[in-house]
Amino acid sequence: ILQIILTGITAMSTQKNIFLSSEGDEWYKRNLSAIENKKEEDPVLKIMALYDSTPKKTLEIGCSNGWRLSGLEKATHSQCFGIDPSAQAIEDGKEKYPHIQLKIGSADEIPFTKNMFDCVIIGYCLYLCDRDDLFKIAYEVDRVLQDNGIVVIYDFCTEIPYYNRYQYHDNIQSFKMAYAKLFTWNPFYRTICSINMNYNKSLSLEIPKDDQINITLLKKDKKNAYIMNPYVY
Repeated sequence: ILQIILTGITAMSTQKNIFLSSEGDEWYKRNLSAIENKKEEDPVLKIMALYDSTPKKTLEIGCSNGWRLSGLEKATHSQCFGIDPSAQAIEDGKEKYPHIQLKIGSADEIPFTKNMFDCVIIGYCLYLCDRDDLFKIAYEVDRVLQDNGIVVIYDFCTEIPYYNRYQYHDNIQSFKMAYAKLFTWNPFYRTICSINMNYNKSLSLEIPKDDQINITLLKKDKKNAYIMNPYVY
């Protein structure tokens, strides 16, 4: 019985479960006004437009209330789906954007079928995911993404993996690393573009390392991932 209790406590202490149970809603309430201000100048949508990304069916992981998906739908007529751990964000999104299909969910267990999407946006959430779930997250994204589809990763990006304390909860840490590496180790994925920006949006020639965020567009291309043996003479 003690082992079952301890196992339950350990499971509930994961960052995923903290966000699903409470912090997802708290994050949404803290950032709602900022979200409203982002709609007109979202760098993800700008870069997708710059590279002429016009997906037919899009999933956003960490979609909040679906505001970015709404903008993408208007620009590209993509059929849009989103998941987020915040029940309040999903509820608000269903009222504001009834044409977008939103669900409560997490990146390590995507509630959609194989090869369903030609675009997956991972929207500024990987830095808060449990480290043990990163392999599962990459697998799940690859599972739902069609061949020749694109992945858009928007998150902190640092050369050295490290963490900061999360200021809003004692049992959460904020992890920073180069998240595109979750996919680029695999020859199935190639980089279309990678752009660094300043999290604080201040103008400077050099971005402070702790403030560096990145948008990377990746293409899944299984057909051209491997070449014939170049070492046979």
